[in-house]
Amino acid sequence: MREVLRSGAAVLFVSHNLKMVAEFCHHCLLLEKGQTVMIGTPQEVVSTYLQKPTNGHVANHGSGPVSILSVRIRNEDGECIQFRSGEKAWIDVELTARTSCSKLAVTLYILDDKLMEIFDTSTDLLGHGNVDLSEGDTYRCTFEVSLNLVDGTYYPSMLIYRRDIQTIYDKWEPAATIYVSSGGGVRGIAHCFPQLIQQEIRHASDTALVENVR
Repeated sequence: MREVLRSGAAVLFVSHNLKMVAEFCHHCLLLEKGQTVMIGTPQEVVSTYLQKPTNGHVANHGSGPVSILSVRIRNEDGECIQFRSGEKAWIDVELTARTSCSKLAVTLYILDDKLMEIFDTSTDLLGHGNVDLSEGDTYRCTFEVSLNLVDGTYYPSMLIYRRDIQTIYDKWEPAATIYVSSGGGVRGIAHCFPQLIQQEIRHASDTALVENVR
């Protein structure tokens, strides 16, 4: 596919594979029952698709005393769904209180494509204590993470939690979908950026051939 694109040929790519759409396409068309819903960049169109209630990726909005209003994922250039392994991402979270509530923590966790949790952190675990809100208050925070992950689709998710009474007030799972490209050479989940810096063959004649590969 990349070779065809590099040749300058026009390619019409039709797929439900959002990772490949985001990776290969420059412009996207979203169709529903044969009708045009949206034309735009992969970022805009994929985000619109993920927000539709029929795609299985709908955030679970709570009706408790505090609710998540928005979750936005971006890189240094702005809102983003496609990242390189090791790239920094910023997750902006906004929530609001319907009534007064105290001792809140905002938790960020990431699921892999099998919906297994591979990472989590929170405002309190990061040393910023609990959040107390009065009725009508809005709270915003931004998490910064390094996406040391291999190729794959990942689902950043959010919840609002009160740890002392083990109560979840709101939960978005997933809050977003992102795609990470690692460039090959590694498998698993975590990308530790390996390098082979030396190798040695010791022959029976007791002479050694040492090769520095850096």
